[in-house]
Amino acid sequence: MESISDGHLLSRILLTLAAIGYGFVTIKADFNRTHATNPLWTPHARFHVVWQVLSYTGSLSSPSVSFG
Repeated sequence: MESISDGHLLSRILLTLAAIGYGFVTIKADFNRTHATNPLWTPHARFHVVWQVLSYTGSLSSPSVSFG
């Protein structure tokens, strides 16, 4: 309960919302018809866009945190 009453709750909430929002905005921006799903891009380029999005959202880092 100390962490709730230490006066930093608002800053923690705002930082959490910013981090979550950054993850969702990245997904929305990169998985559209001009990026990851663009048939004119080479498969290798699309692979890198998908890899980048997964690293931003923590999908790649979560297993390493839990198993590391």
